[in-house]
Amino acid sequence: GGGGGGGGGGGLGADVPPTAAAAASPQRSKLELPMVVCEQLRQQILQVDQKMHLVTQLRNPGMRDRHWKQLSRHTGILMRPHGDPPMTLSGLVEAGIESFQREVETVSRTSSQEHALERGMNKMKLEWEKQQLDCVPYRLTGTYVLHGMDDVLALLDDHLVKTQAMRVSPYNKPFEDRLRMWEQQLVQMQVCRKWQAASGKWQAASGKWQAASGKWKVESGKWKVESGKW
Repeated sequence: GGGGGGGGGGGLGADVPPTAAAAASPQRSKLELPMVVCEQLRQQILQVDQKMHLVTQLRNPGMRDRHWKQLSRHTGILMRPHGDPPMTLSGLVEAGIESFQREVETVSRTSSQEHALERGMNKMKLEWEKQQLDCVPYRLTGTYVLHGMDDVLALLDDHLVKTQAMRVSPYNKPFEDRLRMWEQQLVQMQVCRKWQAASGKWQAASGKWQAASGKWKVESGKWKVESGKW
C-alpha cells in the first residue's frame, strides 16, 4: 500500500512537482494578458496590411475631384474626400469598397498618368519664367539686337517636342485646351529664331556697306534707307 502510494506520488512528481506547479501558476497568469494583447495587435496589423494596397491607390497624389466622381459612378459609393462628414477608410470598407479593387486601380493609374502630364506642363512654365530675352545696343546704330539666344532657342525646341508628345497622349483630355494654347505660344516664340536670323544678316550687311560707302555712294545711300527701316 505504501509502495503504491509512493508510486502514485512519484508519478505526479515526474510531471510537475507540487511546489513548481504552484510557482508556475502566477507566472502563467502574468503572461496571459500580454499574450492576448499581442495577438490582438497582430490581427489588427494583418487587417491593415491587407488594406495597404487599397490605401496606396486611394492616397494617390494625382487623384482629383473628377477621379472621385468617376469612382463614385463605378462603385455606387459616394466618395467626397473633403466632404462633411470626412471620408474614412473604415467607412469605405463598410460600404464595400474592397469589392471594387480593379476599378480603384484603373482610376488611380489614370490619375497618376494625368498627374505626370500636369507636372510636366507646370515645369515647362516655370522654366520659361526664368528666361530673359536680352536686347543690347548694336554699336552706334541706335538699334538693338538679340543677345545670348542659344539657351532660349534650345529650350524652345525641347518644349515643342515635349508639348507635341503630350498632345498625342491618351491621358491629355483634362488638359486639351491648355496644351493647345501652350503649343500656340511656343510656335509664336519661333519669331525669335527669325528675328535672330534677320538680325545676323543685317549686322553682316551693315559692316560691308559701311566699308564700301566711299566707293558705292549710290548703293550705300540705298542701304542707309533700308537700314533705317530696320
